[in-house]
Amino acid sequence: MRPDWFSDILRVRPIEKKIIVEKASVNYLHWKNESKNGLVFIHGRGANARWWDFIGPAFTSHFDVIAIDLTGSGDSDHRQEYSLSIFTKEILGCISDAGLRNPIIVGHSFGGEIAQFIAYKFEKKIKAVVLVDSDIFSQQRIRYSEKKRNILTVNERHYRSLDEAKRRFKLRPAQPVKNQFILDHLAKTSVKRTVKGYKFKLDQRVFSKLKPELSIPSGSQIIRNLAIPVGFIYGEKSVFFPDKKIKLLKELFKEDFLRSIPNSHHHVFIDEPAMFVTSLNELLEIFQI
Repeated sequence: MRPDWFSDILRVRPIEKKIIVEKASVNYLHWKNESKNGLVFIHGRGANARWWDFIGPAFTSHFDVIAIDLTGSGDSDHRQEYSLSIFTKEILGCISDAGLRNPIIVGHSFGGEIAQFIAYKFEKKIKAVVLVDSDIFSQQRIRYSEKKRNILTVNERHYRSLDEAKRRFKLRPAQPVKNQFILDHLAKTSVKRTVKGYKFKLDQRVFSKLKPELSIPSGSQIIRNLAIPVGFIYGEKSVFFPDKKIKLLKELFKEDFLRSIPNSHHHVFIDEPAMFVTSLNELLEIFQI
């Protein structure tokens, strides 16, 4: 059963907009507050803009907020090929279309890798970055062996009912489900009806169609060289951040710019939405933006 706070925040509905980037339609959500600076939410692999439905409205008092469906996800078009460069064009295009000023980018998981790439290529266009349980230690080249490409490619399936499709919805990587009502919302908004039945909106081949970027430094090099503030939020129980990686985080980030969310896994803002909002607000206040 949904708690009241969740129902209330979903009533704060965004404006849904579409732009064309490199011949593809890109969808984004806009919780408008034109008198304030911009805040941009970027989803991770397999997710979409609607994953921020219960987070974005929490920031509208102080920010002009958007959340973007990268191509291949949500209600944006699918492409024959994807890359960090094309995702960057989509994000900057949405920022421009929304008229955001001094945008801060918040990226979860793969969205954080894209945020690093944007900061590396277009640092002067943004004011700060917050990475959420995102890898920063590998070279920022999206390279998969053929074996990995096959693993990440899933055949498109259709389901006879919305309920059947929703039952197939799972978080990746797998983790305990703390807030089933949030997963129910994400599942419902990740599915569309077709003549063949219900199917997930995600391009099931998006990972196998991801093109490498060449000559890009490692994430740690990018972070160290940035003049803009960079914060990091991670789940205390995230499979991606064992003690060894947390040690690296502490070496890379200022103490005040690092936040651990107790009792949360990789999908931090799904596990502990209130604590995530508090932590992100704290970082934004420290950044004095």
